[in-house]
Amino acid sequence: MVDQPVKLQTGKVCPPLVVIPIDTWNRVTERALRFGMEMSDEITALHVITDKDNTESLRKTWAEKVEEPARAAKAALPKLEIIESPYRQIYEPILKFVRKMEKENKDRLVAVIIPEVVEPHWYEKLLHNIDAAGLRALLFLQGDRRRVVITTPWYLGED
Repeated sequence: MVDQPVKLQTGKVCPPLVVIPIDTWNRVTERALRFGMEMSDEITALHVITDKDNTESLRKTWAEKVEEPARAAKAALPKLEIIESPYRQIYEPILKFVRKMEKENKDRLVAVIIPEVVEPHWYEKLLHNIDAAGLRALLFLQGDRRRVVITTPWYLGED
């Protein structure tokens, strides 16, 4: 079935809704956000807290490093969504958020952009990218035809 010729579906085509799971504001997050802004005006950065983290610092950094430059450039403002996970789960709150977006926007693609550090040595990869690999696998396994998963790599040593 996959190899049968099909015609390009040119019906209503619109940019996807973009979700970017983030841990903090850093170069890896900035790169993923910038890529997301090239794809769509509707971007949500999703931060999951597992305990009573101080979210005020992230909110302040987001306002200064994201919202102010976006306003100055007259670009769409990426949203910051902070979700509390009382049972220290990371994957399930993200998956639930993506499923909710898909349910509320049945006519739109949902693109999940996963920022990922690329390590020069295999053993360093184990230290930094376990969450990215696990999340990517779950998004694929629990996804549907309207979900796209994209990885934005950040190579250590890049400036």
